Amino acid sequence: MKCWAESYCKWKIEGRECSTVCDGYVWLHVLYSQSNIPRLYQYRLQEVLFDPSDNNVFIKVNEICKNVLDWVKGGNNLFLYGDSGNGKTTLACHVANEYIRKAVPYAGMDAIVYYIRSFDFLDELKLHQTSPTLEFEGVLETVQEVDLLIIDDLGVEASNNWVREKLLSIFDYRIGEIKSTIVTSNLDLVELKKLHGSRIEDRLGAFTQLNLKGPSRRGEHS
Repeated sequence: MKCWAESYCKWKIEGRECSTVCDGYVWLHVLYSQSNIPRLYQYRLQEVLFDPSDNNVFIKVNEICKNVLDWVKGGNNLFLYGDSGNGKTTLACHVANEYIRKAVPYAGMDAIVYYIRSFDFLDELKLHQTSPTLEFEGVLETVQEVDLLIIDDLGVEASNNWVREKLLSIFDYRIGEIKSTIVTSNLDLVELKKLHGSRIEDRLGAFTQLNLKGPSRRGEHS
């Protein structure tokens, strides 16, 4: 059995057999089940091969991962943009996986990472306005309070004043509370400004910005 917690597992240190009742294994399962990260991207820590044009991006993401506990604690933010399918979601979840792995010894019962796809989340949020549920109230609280939020595919949603205000409220709350956010998009800041206006561009402009330029990597996740 692959032990995702082996780097700090007390059982392994004591020379005991690996087991699914191990505390580290159980806590990792709990944190991932709360994260909403697609199963394809969960647990993945192996190096991802990128086009040479993206080498600086990969170096920067690795630097973030090496110090990810301090990076998240400091409320740092990341904006990954580039053409569809070139690895933005993989890199965002790579950072999230590193954070979960390193934070699990200190984690409590609450989610520490949460993933949302912007179109799906905003669609569900609209539905919640007319048919509220306790379950989605919990999602909204998590989106605000979680240590590390991933907003994937920003810009695929239709734009209107309601969407802009909801996105701004998320960004402004998290920035004010020193919460880390990773945003991925097929659009650059100029294109996002045309879609969502200058206030969204202003928030994302303060993020660390990394442009992935390599070709599509769809189907390379095996």
